[in-house]
Amino acid sequence: MHDNARRRRPLFWFLLAIVIVGNLLIVDNLFDALNIHRMADPVAYFELIIISMFIAPWVVKMPSGASWRPGLPFLMLSIFMANPVFTALVALPSLTMITARERAKWWKYPQTYAHVGLGLYVAAQVYWRLTDALAPSIFGRALAAFLALAVHLAVNRLVSAMIVALREGRTLWEQLGKVVRELHWGYFSTYLMILIVALIPQGLRTVGIALAAVLQLSSFAAVARYTRIEKLQKSLTTDGLTGAENRYAWEWLCSHAGDAPFVGCVAVIDLDNFKLINDKYGHFKGDQILQALAEALGQTLAKSARLFRVGGDEWVIVDTRVGDPDVLMQSVRRAETHLALVAKPGDPVVELSVGIAVGPTDGTDLPALFRTADARMYEAKRARRVSVTGLDVTVPEAVLSLVVAIESKDSYTAGHSLRVAFYALRLAESLGVDSRGRKALFRAGLVHDVGKIAIPDAVLNKPDRLEPEELLIIRKHPEIGHSMCAKLAFREEELQVIRHHHERWDGTGYPDGLAGEQIPFFARLTAVADVYDALTSARSYRRAWTHQEAMNYLADNRGLAFDPVCVDAWLQLCEDGPLHEQFPDWVGSGGIDVLSRYAMVQSAKEAGAAQSAHV
Repeated sequence: MHDNARRRRPLFWFLLAIVIVGNLLIVDNLFDALNIHRMADPVAYFELIIISMFIAPWVVKMPSGASWRPGLPFLMLSIFMANPVFTALVALPSLTMITARERAKWWKYPQTYAHVGLGLYVAAQVYWRLTDALAPSIFGRALAAFLALAVHLAVNRLVSAMIVALREGRTLWEQLGKVVRELHWGYFSTYLMILIVALIPQGLRTVGIALAAVLQLSSFAAVARYTRIEKLQKSLTTDGLTGAENRYAWEWLCSHAGDAPFVGCVAVIDLDNFKLINDKYGHFKGDQILQALAEALGQTLAKSARLFRVGGDEWVIVDTRVGDPDVLMQSVRRAETHLALVAKPGDPVVELSVGIAVGPTDGTDLPALFRTADARMYEAKRARRVSVTGLDVTVPEAVLSLVVAIESKDSYTAGHSLRVAFYALRLAESLGVDSRGRKALFRAGLVHDVGKIAIPDAVLNKPDRLEPEELLIIRKHPEIGHSMCAKLAFREEELQVIRHHHERWDGTGYPDGLAGEQIPFFARLTAVADVYDALTSARSYRRAWTHQEAMNYLADNRGLAFDPVCVDAWLQLCEDGPLHEQFPDWVGSGGIDVLSRYAMVQSAKEAGAAQSAHV
């Protein structure tokens, strides 16, 4: 709210300057009006005043919030009938009557005088100066009149856009865009009528004005009908509460998308626990949250994005110009953060579950992409969100439960998965892996040992070294974990980490005996983090190695068990000391069950410090 007021302040001062200048001009013209003998056609002049006062109350409200009055364009005829000093005065009686009928505040009077009077005066100056400069022919008068009307339209619409933008809380550019789109044929027919009447000889001008009045009333009827149809059409595709496009608009888009494969992103958004918010705080507060969310998304999404409200608290975003799901996700999270920043004390916390599908990778048409994004949204709703070093990661609740169960079976590995995920994340950062890759590594690190759920306790917790046949059993866990997670919408690079994190650079690892660069890069990277944490953790059959002993082991096996690039990056990363000294609280506090009890979310404050929000 504060930022909005700050953004509108320059527009307020600019409009105030225009109002002051316009009213000073009118006061100056009032003194000049005492010289009525300077008026070229006083009869036609007063005829304009009377007719404009008669039809002044008639008005059509445009969809953007601006108004169109058939009586005001009539006043433009004064541009061609008198010295410029009189044009700003012809509108005063009708403008005063219009403003009084609206029961407006006192400051509305000078604002309206300046709005209309300034446009008339500037246009009259253009007309009379060009008439003197051009040849005294019908062509010269027509050109001067045409340019004067163009100037009047520009000045009038600019001041109108400023007034409405300030009132509606929009930017001037947004309102100007709406104003330009509303320049329909009702405007142009009116300006054409005025141009024709302006070229009528002076002796026939009073008859021309009367004829113009009839034509203007016809234009008014046409514009009123156009506006009613426009509003009706807009209501069919617009959600009345939030202003977003509605379900009908979404279904129409799906049915008219064409046969070409869809390229871009489709996101499905759902407000978490919205029914509880309605039950606890009331439906009025729920409606306010929906309106605030629509406004926040409108501010953070790209201009190319379309926002649909397809259910009570379910939304769809379609963007054909954004193909990176991380970019779209960041826009949604910025909107979520904005809601947290502007929330009042005692307001409910608004959290969003988001699923994104990318076309044509995840599907070639909008319905298919919607189904995929919707499934991912529900997966995210059932998951725990982790925000760490700028990443927003979700892990299915079912998988976390399995990992918690594993760590409860093997007390010696409690916290191992969480630490490996953290180590892999830091190593990936040092190697320049992008945000999408880092997110995949973190998720895979959390669940890389999930297959151990199928390993018998007697093997998993054996206090002595394992026998060869027992080693064969435990070496099945990467394949088991891969099979489990393949059914839970994990990405391919994440599944590769789960399956191949025990492969060795020299080809003697398991389960597939891959060697060198045959091993997926993310699996090679995770292997370094996995072995380091395993060596520095105590086991029933050995003590925990020191940091330096583990570092020496990695260095000695560089190019044998591990990718040399990953080992070198790890050694450099740990030059200043072991990484466990940099653990966040939620990593150092114990096992992965921390994530089953807490949703680690990024603080809404700009400082960006991570905090825990109790689920």
